[in-house]
Amino acid sequence: MSTYDQHDLFSFDFNPAPEPERPIPFRLPKEGDRVLVSSLQQRGRIDYLDQRNLFHDHMYPVQVILDEPYEDTRLYRTSIGDLAEV
Repeated sequence: MSTYDQHDLFSFDFNPAPEPERPIPFRLPKEGDRVLVSSLQQRGRIDYLDQRNLFHDHMYPVQVILDEPYEDTRLYRTSIGDLAEV
């Protein structure tokens, strides 16, 4: 028997207990950190972080210098969600 079977579904008094929040392990990168650019599957070094727009993915706030050239350039702009630690 589920918790919804025990209560009237149209009752506005029913609020199931919220699950406890678990912290997400996340470390902000710094300039000079070695990272893996997931979309390219290439490694590189962070050259510049636009701190003001760091969580605005459409602004591409992270500039990475790649170890191997990608389409004739080693400089690549991406979002913070596209990075993984090496």
